[in-house]
Amino acid sequence: AEQNSIARVIVDGPSFEEERMRWHFLNAINCAEKNIKIISPYFLPDDSLISALCSAALRGIDVDIITPKKSDHRIMDWALKGSVEQLLARGCHLWHSPQPFDHSKLLIIDDDYVSLGSSNWDDRSLRLNYELNIECYDKVLASKLIKLFLEKKAKAISFSQKDLHRRSWPVQLRDGIARMFNPYL
Repeated sequence: AEQNSIARVIVDGPSFEEERMRWHFLNAINCAEKNIKIISPYFLPDDSLISALCSAALRGIDVDIITPKKSDHRIMDWALKGSVEQLLARGCHLWHSPQPFDHSKLLIIDDDYVSLGSSNWDDRSLRLNYELNIECYDKVLASKLIKLFLEKKAKAISFSQKDLHRRSWPVQLRDGIARMFNPYL
C-alpha cells in the first residue's frame, strides 16, 4: 500500500543567521501534548532546551531521553552528568543505553511527529555544524520508530536524581567543570 507523509527538510549551519535546528526542537517540544521521546548520542542541551523540556514535564508530558551509557568522548559523559540536574528534578526521565555506542538521533512527539537526521542536542550541532533533519507527520512511521525507541529503552538503564547525587564530590566537581565547556564540546 502506498504511504504518504507530510515532511519537511530542515537545514542549519553557521552560514544561517537564525538557529533553525534549535527553533525546530523548541517548537516541537512546545507543541507536545502527551509525550516526548529523544535519542541522542550527545545530549548537552542549552538553557532554552532544558527549560522547554522541564516545562513540558511540569505540564504532565512524559519526557524520555536515551543517551549512551558510555559515549565515544569521555568528557561528553561528564558534561551530560553535569547538565541533567534540572531535567531530572522536574520529572524528565533519562536512560543510558548499553554498548555498543548508539549514534541514533531521533525525536518523537505525541506518537505522530518524528524528527530524525544529523543534529545532536548540543551547541556544536545547534550553532557550529552544518546539519540536516527531516520532520514528518506520519503515524505509521512514528509507530515503527516508537517500537524501536521502546526496544532501546527496555535495554537501557534508568539514571535518576538519586544516581546523580550518589556520585562522589570529586566526580560531581569534574562533571560540573565539564558542563562549563558545553559550548565548546
